[in-house]
Amino acid sequence: MCRRDLADGSGRSVLKQKAIYVRTVRHGNVSTSEADGEDLRELVKTCIANRELDYARFLTKLFGGVQPNELRAALSGLQDLAHQANRMVGNTEALRDDSLERFVRATQGVGLDPNDFGFRDTALLIVGPRRQEWSTNEQFLNTLRVANPKLSGWPIWLVSTSFQRQEDHPCVRGEIWEQHVLNKPIPERRVWGGAHWDFSVFDPAGRFFLRRVLADDFRCGEFYLRTKLSLDPPLQMAEVAEILRTGQRFAEALGYDGPKTSLYFQFWWSLLEGRIFGSWTHPGVDFFVSSVATDNDRQSTIRMPMDASVEQLIAGVAEALKPLTHAFGGYELPDASVAFWVKQRLGIS
Repeated sequence: MCRRDLADGSGRSVLKQKAIYVRTVRHGNVSTSEADGEDLRELVKTCIANRELDYARFLTKLFGGVQPNELRAALSGLQDLAHQANRMVGNTEALRDDSLERFVRATQGVGLDPNDFGFRDTALLIVGPRRQEWSTNEQFLNTLRVANPKLSGWPIWLVSTSFQRQEDHPCVRGEIWEQHVLNKPIPERRVWGGAHWDFSVFDPAGRFFLRRVLADDFRCGEFYLRTKLSLDPPLQMAEVAEILRTGQRFAEALGYDGPKTSLYFQFWWSLLEGRIFGSWTHPGVDFFVSSVATDNDRQSTIRMPMDASVEQLIAGVAEALKPLTHAFGGYELPDASVAFWVKQRLGIS
């Protein structure tokens, strides 16, 4: 495009301002001429062809030396993986829907309204070959109890068969073990134990679910029933790390083939709107986030190899928590922070 008019020595106009000139042979023996509609159409076609050529060069470098049958197999494998991921997300959501129906039945008459508290729901599907099949019996439950790494004072997916109260014990409903444990918060500090609200599902088919109340809302003592005010980032990082590690240990104990097995996790957080980041488990830790949560619910999905390394597990925690922390003004946890709190929960120096 010409920026200004240009005339020759005799004052005759040679170039016109804002006119588009192209190289062409359509208008006689000249190398450059003012473009008409046909010239512009050819110009656009040439640009598109050049872009396609750039893509072709890139793909040639990427797949250089790959035989056509190998390329077809690779692309087919990627497509199958995408379909499997979509299918697993549907399965985890169905697992949650069924588990929440069980939760509603289990919590009737407890004297607390679940809608008054935030929860983190977790669904786990273990997908892969295994050495044996399992059924809803004591052997299955005891295998999980022994396999649990017990990385905290209140472990993820704890099996409460040794608890004193009978109502805390797991029970079989429809070929699935379910377990409801509720220790209500009180205005005074407890000398031993704390306030907890867990609902768990243990399915011999390799499906697990855990609904855990946000500890920020369920505390004894001076913070009794001070709900929906804050969310503790170090606690979330630590507990999500424990969830991933416990899933690995369950898969190992149930005899799944490590290199051929994937763990699909889906997380849901509720009642977030209006909260701020604040760590009551580590009061000296500040994440310098001034924004409050603007969404009430958040969810995320990750896939992790059963034999994932510590580095892969740290990356999984970061990926799982991104949608959650983005609710707080687009905040993302620093990589070093995630690594620190994950390793601390896993007992790695």
